[in-house]
Amino acid sequence: MLRNSNRWLWHSIFAAILAVLAFAVYQSSQKINYNWQWERITPFLIDTSPKEVRASDSGTVEINADNSITINFDYGDEPQQIINYDERLVEDGDLLFEGDLIARSEQWTMGAVGCRSLGNN
Repeated sequence: MLRNSNRWLWHSIFAAILAVLAFAVYQSSQKINYNWQWERITPFLIDTSPKEVRASDSGTVEINADNSITINFDYGDEPQQIINYDERLVEDGDLLFEGDLIARSEQWTMGAVGCRSLGNN
């Protein structure tokens, strides 16, 4: 077994090597004038983009008393109901076509890195 003083010598040499490597990485990034853009990392971990609710067919918007949205379709299909949303983008009586944006709902989901690690592409 190593003596105590010899063990501390190697621990301090290891710490010195790590410090030199960290200093070298810092100095090399300063020399190339690299600007770390940390705000670009968070979307890969946490996706805060709003969920968009779109019209599934052409119809007319009706805003109900409870602030829910009903889309009465032109061809008599079952109306589309939107109850939970954070931002309404239509008004009562608006004419909508298939794929038009109706509302947005704020949400937090796992970003691209989290989804790929779970196998969800």
